[in-house]
Amino acid sequence: CALPICGGLHNSDGDVSLNRVTLSNNTASGGLGGGIFNNGADGLALTNVTLSSNVSTQGAALYTWNQVSITNSTIVSNVGSAGAGGVHARSGFGSVNLKNSILAGNTGGNSNETLNSLGHNLEDGSTAFTATTGDQQNVSGFMSTLGTLQDNGGHTETHELLSGSSAIDAGTSIGAPSVDQRIVARDANVDIGAFEYIPNSSNVDPVITSDGGLTSAALNVAENTSSVTTVAATDSDVPAQSLVFSISGGADLSLF
Repeated sequence: CALPICGGLHNSDGDVSLNRVTLSNNTASGGLGGGIFNNGADGLALTNVTLSSNVSTQGAALYTWNQVSITNSTIVSNVGSAGAGGVHARSGFGSVNLKNSILAGNTGGNSNETLNSLGHNLEDGSTAFTATTGDQQNVSGFMSTLGTLQDNGGHTETHELLSGSSAIDAGTSIGAPSVDQRIVARDANVDIGAFEYIPNSSNVDPVITSDGGLTSAALNVAENTSSVTTVAATDSDVPAQSLVFSISGGADLSLF
C-alpha cells in the first residue's frame, strides 16, 4: 500500500473478501483509508472483521469508492483528522451495506454519509445509518462495555464484549456467520460485532439462605406434628440454572 493512499489494505481491482481479520494501528499520513482504501470494481466484503485504531485524514477505518458489505464487524477507535474516523463512502459510487455491526468511538464521526442498514447495527452516534429493525443509535457509554484490543483467543486480536454490553444478544442469526472472529460458535442469540460473548459457564454450588443452611439445611419436626417451611437459595451460575431440592435422612423419609 503506497502512502498516502492507505495505511493497511488497498483494493484497486477485483473482488476482495476479508473473514476473521483485524486491521489495526495503520496510518495513512495525510491520506485516505488508514485501514482500508477500496476502489475495486467488484466490491469488498467484510465478515467478522475488526478495524481499530487506524489513522488518516478521512475514512480512517475504511475509505471506499465502490460497494461494500459489512457483516458482524467491529469498527471502533479510529481517528479521522479531517473527516469520518469510521467509514468514508464516496457518494454515488456504490452503497455500503451494514448488518450486525458496531460503529463507535471513532474520532471525526462514524461515517461521512448515511450507510445502508440491513438491521441490527449499533452506533454511539445518530447519523451513520437510518435506523431499521434491531438497530441501536446514540448508545451512551458503549465504549466502556468494550474490552481493549487484545488476544482473546483465535488467530487475531479482538475487542471483547463485556458483561452488560448493548451488543450482547442484539443481533440477528439471519445471514450471520456461524462462528465469530475467534472461530467461537455463535449461539442462537447472535451478538452484534465480531466478538460473541460467552457467559461464564462455571458450576458453583447453590447457597441455601434459609433454615440456617449453606449447601444443606436441617429442619426438625416432632413426631405427630406438622410444619411448613420455605426453603430459599441463591445460585451464582451463569447462565442461570434451575434449582432442585431433595429431602434426605430421618426415619420418615419414605413418607415424603
